[in-house]
Amino acid sequence: GYKGQVTFFSLEVYESLCAELQVRDRGPGVFRRNLIVSGADLNALIGQEFTVQGVRFLGTAECSPCHWMDEAFHAGTEASLKDRRILGSEGFISVHVVVDSATGKVVGGPVVSARGFVEDDAAFSDVLPLITAALEEAGGRGVGDAHQLQQVVRRTVGRWVSKTHRRKPMIIPVVIEV
Repeated sequence: GYKGQVTFFSLEVYESLCAELQVRDRGPGVFRRNLIVSGADLNALIGQEFTVQGVRFLGTAECSPCHWMDEAFHAGTEASLKDRRILGSEGFISVHVVVDSATGKVVGGPVVSARGFVEDDAAFSDVLPLITAALEEAGGRGVGDAHQLQQVVRRTVGRWVSKTHRRKPMIIPVVIEV
């Protein structure tokens, strides 16, 4: 029963970081992780016993990204890994809605899509009328800037998700004015 610690890192994440940050001169070893693995959902192994090449492990926790990764690999690495952690643990919700810029009325949508949050996008049916009402109320107050309307959508969905599901996913609103 050796009880030491081993840290895993995903080869796919390394390759994605290389592409995202345009890094070509750093190997995965700069992350100071003991094992680089491919094809494994490492977050799914937390709390699980698993075996790699005959060695038994117990997944205990995610190793958080830290500032030295920006120095060891490339500036922006820590932020990118933190964003991935949010997406991996809390999920992602996108909301698309079309608004008439003259009247402030919703003329298309809202359409909600989610990844890593719920399996069925129909789970968002209760928030759709809240989004429409919030946008039309904002339009009635003269709020017509797409960025401001996106913030209205983000706050509306964020409050609903927090109250209904007690989670904090990344919310990306897209408001198209016609």
